[in-house]
Amino acid sequence: MTAGVKGATYYMWFTKAGLASQLWFESRDPGVNDQRLESLLARKEDVLAAYGLPLDFEDLPGKKSTRIGEILAGAHLSDESRWDEYIAWLIDRQTRLRNAVAAVGGVPTVPEGLAQPQE
Repeated sequence: MTAGVKGATYYMWFTKAGLASQLWFESRDPGVNDQRLESLLARKEDVLAAYGLPLDFEDLPGKKSTRIGEILAGAHLSDESRWDEYIAWLIDRQTRLRNAVAAVGGVPTVPEGLAQPQE
């Protein structure tokens, strides 16, 4: 789902580790992704306070993208008896994430090609 900023996308999905609700920074310019994550890290306490639960801020060194979000470990798609629980978890966590990012000014914008080199 679009985050309203080029190169930023909200995702809800099943992973090998479980369910995931995340905001990915996936610009073609890795410097843009790094700066967006750094911008949220600078406001980490405010983001966490608005989210109300722990969040993972993943810089993913050597990768093209960075992300922030939460994973519900051990969730298995094959367990149909828990589908309602999984759907409720995804909606709750995605709502929390979007509200937390909005509470600190929204998805950081960094124009392509203007990212500052990371030291």
